[in-house]
Amino acid sequence: MKTYKILLSNIPPPLAEYLIMVLKYRDEYELLPAAVEPSQADRVVRELRPDLLLVGLEGASYEVKQAVGGIMRHTPTPILLFTDISKTGPEPVIDALAEGAVDFVDRYTYSPENGVLPNKEVFLEKIQLALASQVRGSRAGAVRGRGRAQRPRFRKNVFIVAIGVSLGGPSALQQVLPKLPKGLGACIVVVQHMPPKFTGALADRLNQLCAITVKEARENETISPGLALMAPGGHHMEISPSGLVHMVEPEPGARFVPSIDRTFLSVAKHFGRNTVGVILTGMGKDGVLGMRQIKDAGGRTIAQDESSSLIFGMPKAAIELGTIDCVRPLDAIADEILAQLKSLEKSLR
Repeated sequence: MKTYKILLSNIPPPLAEYLIMVLKYRDEYELLPAAVEPSQADRVVRELRPDLLLVGLEGASYEVKQAVGGIMRHTPTPILLFTDISKTGPEPVIDALAEGAVDFVDRYTYSPENGVLPNKEVFLEKIQLALASQVRGSRAGAVRGRGRAQRPRFRKNVFIVAIGVSLGGPSALQQVLPKLPKGLGACIVVVQHMPPKFTGALADRLNQLCAITVKEARENETISPGLALMAPGGHHMEISPSGLVHMVEPEPGARFVPSIDRTFLSVAKHFGRNTVGVILTGMGKDGVLGMRQIKDAGGRTIAQDESSSLIFGMPKAAIELGTIDCVRPLDAIADEILAQLKSLEKSLR
């Protein structure tokens, strides 16, 4: 049995004691004796080479962001964040995820009884997902919108790009959306698996980087060319035939909220062959059914390739089902979206 070395950084004492208690009796995990400050994490990770770094955000959000960026440049390592959103807010989490951290645990959100400590099963599942992730190489810095005006505008038809992403999404999205040009003639909807409050912070961050407009969607908002609407955490999002956004309360026990499939299915139904579906990094199969419907309706479908995916679960499932027209590395996804939109425009003339 492989033993995974785990290093802790900036974890407050009550939480650290709990995490150590959960991990130390499991043979597959070895807790490294050092507990490092975020400012030292980059150097210590290079020296000790842990398989996983657990990092607390409270009181050191900027230092954590810098540490994550340094680690991803020098010694790419899965990083799982711990936060108390009531104290830190969602922005530091989004910043660290965009730098390359794999995932986060809001210890209040997943409290078992006393509202402080994360649920053991949730914590262990997140550790397993982090260890299974394909963290490799330096993550490219955020691309900023290039504002290319020469790309085609689509006036005769409503074109829509539907993007679904999960684990690794914040980093992936900032390598795709900022490459889409100002004046884009297609509407965009984005579904990222993420709790309430975090999707708004992510949309705000992406909007600062993009030539297009990115915002969290609201009930009865209308899709529009050059506008990317992100499904809000805590609700499913559907698009009506007239392009209105509708929020749907999740069913009890729903695992993925917002659901990629719910959005994709509504887009396929109402926009059919005018749709480009994109499935990016993530665990599981959410979005696969929707991608099939987009393809069956005559739309185009794109999947992120394995080499650039943090978790290849969702793209792999869609590829294996035969629903994907083209597979591209992350840095080529935006150009492929533009190429497919141009092809759709020509085919509908």
